[in-house]
Amino acid sequence: MAKDGDIVDFMLGGIFKLIGKILGTLATWAGKLIVLIFSGIWKLLKWLFSTIVELLTTKKGADEPSQNSTTTPEVVAETQQALTDNKFLANVAEKCTYDQTVCFYNTVAENFPVEELHDKYYNLFVNFLVNPVLSVEEKCQLLEINDNKLKEIYPQNPTERGMFYVDGLVACYNLYEYILGEELKVLVQQDKNELNEDVETGTIVSNSMIKYLTPIFAHAALIRGKEKEFSMDSSVWENYDIPKFIDEA
Repeated sequence: MAKDGDIVDFMLGGIFKLIGKILGTLATWAGKLIVLIFSGIWKLLKWLFSTIVELLTTKKGADEPSQNSTTTPEVVAETQQALTDNKFLANVAEKCTYDQTVCFYNTVAENFPVEELHDKYYNLFVNFLVNPVLSVEEKCQLLEINDNKLKEIYPQNPTERGMFYVDGLVACYNLYEYILGEELKVLVQQDKNELNEDVETGTIVSNSMIKYLTPIFAHAALIRGKEKEFSMDSSVWENYDIPKFIDEA
C-alpha cells in the first residue's frame, strides 16, 4: 500500500502542475493583451498624426492662392496658344472658365477669317449657356459680350442675329440631351418642347429671351447635380442688357 506521504506528494504535485498551467496560460494571455494594447495605441497615434497632417495640408491649400486661377497671365497665354494652334474649343461641351471664354471672344476675330466668326461665336454661345461651372451673372455678362460681337459682324442685319439666338437655344437642349443620355434626357424635354412649339408657331419673337434662358440656366445646375439647390433672383436680369430676338436695325 502507498503511504499517506506519497499520496500527499502526488496530490501536491498535481496541484502545482495545474497552477503552473493556469499561470502559463494567464501569462500568454497577458502577453497577447499587452501586444494588442500597444498595437492599438500605435494605430491610434498613426491615425492622429495623419489627421493632423491632412488638416495642416488642407489649411495651407486654402490659404495659398489657387494655381488654377483663371485671372493669371498663364491662362490667357494658354488660351491664345490654343487659338494659334487652331484648337479653339475641343468640343462645344468643354467646361471653360469665364476668363477663358472672354479671352476666346476677344481674340477669335484675330485668328479666324470673317466667314468663320458666326460659327465660332455660335459654339461659344452654346458652350457658356450650358456650362455648369459658370454663375448666372457670368453668363449674363457673356450674353452682352456675345451680342456686341454679333453686332460687329451683322451691323445691319438684326434678323440674322435673331436666328442666331433661336438656333443657339435649340442647340442647348440638343446638347443637354446628349450629355444626359437616353434615360435622363426626359428631364429637359418639357422645356425643349415648349421652345420648339414657340419656334414653330413664330411666337418666340414676341417673347423675352429671359423666358428661355431661365430653364437653360437651371438645367446647367442639373448637369452638376445641384438643381435642387438652384435659385435665381429675377432682379438679376435688370442689371444686364439681355439680347432680343427682334431688334431695331
